[in-house]
Amino acid sequence: MFKLPNYIFGRLLDHSAIKVSILGNEFYRHENKVACKLFFTVKTPDNHLLKDLFIDDYFVSIGIAKCSENDTFDLTTGQKIAYAKAEKAAYWEVMSRLLAFKSDLKQFLDTFDTVYSQFSEKYDRTIECTDRYLDRFNGCQNFENESEPFC
Repeated sequence: MFKLPNYIFGRLLDHSAIKVSILGNEFYRHENKVACKLFFTVKTPDNHLLKDLFIDDYFVSIGIAKCSENDTFDLTTGQKIAYAKAEKAAYWEVMSRLLAFKSDLKQFLDTFDTVYSQFSEKYDRTIECTDRYLDRFNGCQNFENESEPFC
């Protein structure tokens, strides 16, 4: 029986955490706006399929805080808000890649189920027919003039 290699499922189940690690950030101010550029990496379980989703050395997300006209601008508050929005965008980037992968995987499995089912039926018919054909040789009889063809 075919067994899936350990690198596909085993390690994924053993070490299932996906971790977003912040490498650093940069802040920019323009009038009453503060932008945060966040640099991050994504660590995945030791699984080549997941690692391929996050193959880049690092990622960048952006968060922007805009001071309302009714509020007094405060750089520190703007930076906190911009950072939080950039962090939210980082997590969304990871989640959107995972959701896309999940969708692709589901589509693959649906296709695989159909193809497997069709081939399984063909396999069963072929094996049965071949076994019947081979059974004719068990008695060491000569079947050269036999009218029944091979399946």
